Amino acid sequence: MNREVNGVPEARMFIDNLKEEAKEEIRKLRAENKKLLRELHYERNINRRNKIIAESRDNLSKIVSAEKDRLEKYMNLLLTNCPDITMFFDREGQIVLASDSYLKSRKIPVFGMIRGKSYRELFPPDMEEDFLQRVDDIFQTALIEKRSIEAECDIDWRHDGNSRHYYIHAIPMIEESGATEGAMFLFYDMTEISKARLEAERAREAAERSNRAKSEFLSRMSHEIRTPMNAILGMTELLLRKEIPSAVREDALGIKYAGSSLLAIINDILDFSKIESGKMDILPVEYDLASLINDVVSVIRMKLLEKPVLFTVNVDSSLPRRLIGDEPRIRQVLLNLLGNAAKYTHSGHIALTADGAPDSDRILLRFAVSDTGIGIKEEDISKLFVDFSQVDTYKNGSLEGTGLGLSIAQSLCRLMDGKITVTSSYGTGSVFTAAIPQKIVDRTPLASVDDAPRKKVLLYEKCQICADSLMRSFDDLGVPCKAVRDAADFRKELETGDYRFVFLSAQTYEEVKKYTHKNSQNSQNSQKNFGAAVIVIADIGKLPALGEVRILAAPPRGTSIANLLNDESDASAYHENSDALIGFTAPAARVLIVDDIPTNLKVAAGLMTPYKMQIDCCESGAETIRLIQENRYDLVLIDHMMPDMDGIDTAEVIRGMPGDYYQNLPLVAFTANAMTGMREMFLEKGFDDYLTKPIEIRKLYAIINKWIPREKRRQGTYKPEPRSPVPRSRLPEGRNVKGIDLSAGKDRFYDEESYLQVLHAYCQHTPALLEKLKDVSEENLKDYAVTVHGIKGSSYGICAAAVGKEAETLELAAKAKDLAVIREKNDAFIETVKELLSDLKRLLSDLGMGAEKNKVEKAVKPSPDKALLETLFSASKKFKLSEMEKALAELERYEYQDDAELIPWLREQVNNLEYEAIQKRLESFT
Repeated sequence: MNREVNGVPEARMFIDNLKEEAKEEIRKLRAENKKLLRELHYERNINRRNKIIAESRDNLSKIVSAEKDRLEKYMNLLLTNCPDITMFFDREGQIVLASDSYLKSRKIPVFGMIRGKSYRELFPPDMEEDFLQRVDDIFQTALIEKRSIEAECDIDWRHDGNSRHYYIHAIPMIEESGATEGAMFLFYDMTEISKARLEAERAREAAERSNRAKSEFLSRMSHEIRTPMNAILGMTELLLRKEIPSAVREDALGIKYAGSSLLAIINDILDFSKIESGKMDILPVEYDLASLINDVVSVIRMKLLEKPVLFTVNVDSSLPRRLIGDEPRIRQVLLNLLGNAAKYTHSGHIALTADGAPDSDRILLRFAVSDTGIGIKEEDISKLFVDFSQVDTYKNGSLEGTGLGLSIAQSLCRLMDGKITVTSSYGTGSVFTAAIPQKIVDRTPLASVDDAPRKKVLLYEKCQICADSLMRSFDDLGVPCKAVRDAADFRKELETGDYRFVFLSAQTYEEVKKYTHKNSQNSQNSQKNFGAAVIVIADIGKLPALGEVRILAAPPRGTSIANLLNDESDASAYHENSDALIGFTAPAARVLIVDDIPTNLKVAAGLMTPYKMQIDCCESGAETIRLIQENRYDLVLIDHMMPDMDGIDTAEVIRGMPGDYYQNLPLVAFTANAMTGMREMFLEKGFDDYLTKPIEIRKLYAIINKWIPREKRRQGTYKPEPRSPVPRSRLPEGRNVKGIDLSAGKDRFYDEESYLQVLHAYCQHTPALLEKLKDVSEENLKDYAVTVHGIKGSSYGICAAAVGKEAETLELAAKAKDLAVIREKNDAFIETVKELLSDLKRLLSDLGMGAEKNKVEKAVKPSPDKALLETLFSASKKFKLSEMEKALAELERYEYQDDAELIPWLREQVNNLEYEAIQKRLESFT
């Protein structure tokens, strides 16, 4: 009977226990098995890894061995093929390796012959001890200081007299441990490079000599060109100071502005440093925008006088008047753009538009130049701003110009942080726009009209473009304006409207003037409208004589219109540029001006007239020293280039004199040399300031304001001298002389008396020249050409064009050695000239200017002084007019028994600047 425990049979319990024990044992066996498997796997991995390592070690050994062989191969190839000499030395300085280039240079068959030798033994036997000592120092420095050393020397390895120039580089050979095991010497053959370097140095020196020659040439030409420019601009300035007729003022302003533009071009051409380096200084100054625009317009309208091109100007009247910027550079940009438009526009319309976008204290000025010219092809627009480039050269090849204008304008704009853009349609026209930022001085507008709404304007203009431009100006100024296009509408408006001003073009004035005169019987409403001011717009050079009718010069612009509507003179724009700069007079101040050319003295002294200072003038350095010692001056202007003692020598003498007066006396270099660096040079030579010719008014006045003592100044402004009455003409009305245009002659010389004096000189000097033309042969054709050339020049000069043309024909025949033509025409030519001389003498006699009138008795000499003739010849070759004048003036003091006609002939040629003719004639005297 089975026993039970807690109700469970005992046997079952036993079996269950055995099962549990078996399971536990199986679990332990399985865990042990896994452990054994892991250990087995690990052992297998170790064995596999050891096998791989062994194989890798074997492979690495093979790779290292192969790489070692390869490196040795390349090392041998390096030593074999390296063109430069390479040598390796151990610590004791014994050679261990050398390139084949060394062995070949020393003619050593194998390296074994020099193995273990000292570096001293490896150089040629004639090497100097100083060089070997230098090598010792290099080697020791490389070993001890562990740094590379460089040197250069000439070595003749083969000892055959053919040295080579080497650059030596010694490099220490350092192990990983930091120990130095030796040094490597590299010898780079620099012979060809040295030759090239030497040639380059010679070329550089030659270029510098060439540059110095250019600079000297440009400096001389600067002086020679700027000196007469000083007279032209200075005398024009003095003329503008006077009360002169408006037509003459317009002409004088044209000369002034054209001369200023020419001077700007000369400055750019002659300033060698700017041309060569591309450097251009931007000098911001305060300026008047209205004056700038007036200047530009005055120059361009003169260029368009002979073209059927309409020129309009549209300037935003609200633009600030006073700005800060580089005014001359902006003027140059505008003149380039407008000049370009004038060049390529043969008919139609050119417009200058100016506006701006103000922002705080700055404004972006925009100048747009539009034209109806030939336009630009799209593919050519990229060429516009390239130096010396002119687009469509086949079509435009006959036009003058260097092709630099637009390139210069673009460069100047960029220097002023601006730019130029262009749009164009080929065959239709172009628009160039220059945008230039400027600083605002104050926001006073460019132009404004007092009580503008009440100044109602009636405009009669048939040209739609002109009418639109004027209407835009009136709109900017806030002036109400009614525009009409025909005479009937004009009359109707004049009778029914209440207009304060009537604007007419010169073309329409004649058509309707009967309606505008208060006393006109044709005006049915004259009592109502007689008070309207009539303003006629006329082209420069075509200003009609209109009595009390006021004139507005074309192209009209806002500032001019505003001046007229405000009852101010439009001519005031000129005085704003010069006299307004003068804020004081200094009667107690004393100034000395030194220049060897009298015209320059007259110009400088005349320009200083408004200050009412005591002004002394002299023509030499020696006289300057004397005057400075005898007087006390407040300012001295000294010309640079003078004969004997130049300006620098004069300044050196003054500064070397004892006393504070001579040390502190303000000296200003007064020179036509405007080259870069001249200012600095003069300041180093003892001058205090620098003034270039032609004299710029602002710069001259700035110097006066800077150096005249304040205690000698008085408040006051300059008043122009009153207008002198126009002298009555001495030439009778209707009096003519066959073969000469007397009217054109008077216009050319401006001064009738000067013209009559020239005619008198022509009558005096020409007969002697005619005598030389009587006997002509093959032997004297050269002299004949020179003589008839002189008659040609003087005849053209007095406006005897027919005689000048005949003389020119004979001159060309003489140069071509065509004796037949000369013999055919010579006698008739002489008779023609004699007839002209007879008529001229009769005219001059009637005017009280007989040939013997006021004749000065002169001492008589056998012949002209040869030394003076040689001086004149030499000066003519150097184009030194002042020296020529001095020599000629000395020669003219006497009458001569031989070559009596020579001196009068020379005077004619000097007056006409015929340098070549003078040189040919005087060759026989040198």
